[in-house]
Amino acid sequence: EETPAWGQYFGTISNILPGGEGVLDAPTAKADFGDDIQISPATMQAGNLSVGDALCFGVQAAAMPMMAEPCWVRLPCDKHAHEKRDKHKSDGGKEKGRGKG
Repeated sequence: EETPAWGQYFGTISNILPGGEGVLDAPTAKADFGDDIQISPATMQAGNLSVGDALCFGVQAAAMPMMAEPCWVRLPCDKHAHEKRDKHKSDGGKEKGRGKG
């Protein structure tokens, strides 16, 4: 079994076409392939991908360059998540300053 290669390009989904294809804003890939990189409707749906998702991906060169599978989605990072978790632990999960009701 072959280990998937880490995608060599990075981009953000900027648009979804009427047919369901995603369009990536990926300047390096666009420069290398001469056109916007698209994501198939099936991949958009299977990956629950949407506008604004940041991806690391490879490209299948064809008449219209398409994102190759697999791709990696960059998850949002909440820099305050650990503070919220620690506060939740220290006050027993109760928020201070709220009345009953």
